[in-house]
Amino acid sequence: MLSVVGDYKSLEVYGRFGTNTMAKAKTKSKVKSKAKAKTKAKRTRKVSRLKRLKKWTVSEISKLREEYPVTETTKLAKKLGRTLEAVRFKAKKHGLTKTVAYMESLYAKARKAVSRKKISKKRR
Repeated sequence: MLSVVGDYKSLEVYGRFGTNTMAKAKTKSKVKSKAKAKTKAKRTRKVSRLKRLKKWTVSEISKLREEYPVTETTKLAKKLGRTLEAVRFKAKKHGLTKTVAYMESLYAKARKAVSRKKISKKRR
């Protein structure tokens, strides 16, 4: 006897195969189709990640070498059209570091900001 259950056509022989066996067969096919969909999605994600990667040009690297030691990394990233992480990674790869004078100026700014907060709390 041929019966249609949902979207599945199945041959059901009474007495030998019960509805429980049919349900198991359906869930197995659903699991397989979900697994196929996941692997296809993974493949497309990998391809799309590769498409998004933008190679560094020689001019970008030279600009990075010149400006990284004395410029804020966020500003340099915007100027180059790259993410902050990409700029940091490339600078580390090329052995670039911030200059001592630049780092001291950052620390001085941070100290001033902290002292201003303390003064404003005392006035209250």
